Order: sequence, then structure tokens, then C-alpha cells
Amino acid sequence: MRTTAAVAAIALLLGGCTSLKPVESPPEELREQVRNGQIVRPGERVSLTTDDGATHVFDVLEVTDSAVRGDAVSIPVDSIVSVRTQRADPARTALAAGGALAIVYILVAQDAVDEIIDDIVD
Repeated sequence: MRTTAAVAAIALLLGGCTSLKPVESPPEELREQVRNGQIVRPGERVSLTTDDGATHVFDVLEVTDSAVRGDAVSIPVDSIVSVRTQRADPARTALAAGGALAIVYILVAQDAVDEIIDDIVD
């Protein structure tokens, strides 16, 4: 039980802190910002939608004037029509931290109750 709760707390912390946020700009402006390194950088997780309607989600390895490259994917900059980048989300971070803290408090309280019961039974 305690192990499951600890794993759940860690999962909340890892999953709750970031989300993919859309970059609101016309496609031509997006492409220029991608080329300039303003919105897509190596190491980031991105979701790129291309002019054929396909969406590609991946970790960026390299950004050049002509393409955004990830592991086994290369998206031509000129085909990008929509960009979503992974950014810290303060609300989700607070929720994750609060959830993890609640789990820790429950585990501590459960240990205290177990000790009290053991003392009464013995």
C-alpha cells in the first residue's frame, strides 16, 4: 500500500508540472520564429502540425533553417502550420505538489495509527 502511494506521488510530480502550450501566431511568423530559435529549441518536447494535417510529437535534437529534427523524424520548417511547446504549468505543478504532499501526510498518519493500535494490542 505504501509503495503504491509513493509511486503515485512520484507520478503526480512528474506528470503534473508541464504541458504542451500552443504558440499563437500565423504560420509564416511561426516558421520564422522556429528558424530563429525563438520557440523551438533542442531538448524541448514539441508538437508540430504540418500543412498536410499530420501532428508530430517528439523531443527536438536539432533546429536548422530548413528542418526541425528529432529521433527518427525530420519536419521541414516550411511545412509547419502549428507549434505547441512544452512549458511549465504553475497550476498543474501546484496540484501535483499538493497531491504528493497529501499522500505523504496520509502515509505518516497511517503509520501513527498503526503504532497506536500495536501499543493497545500489546
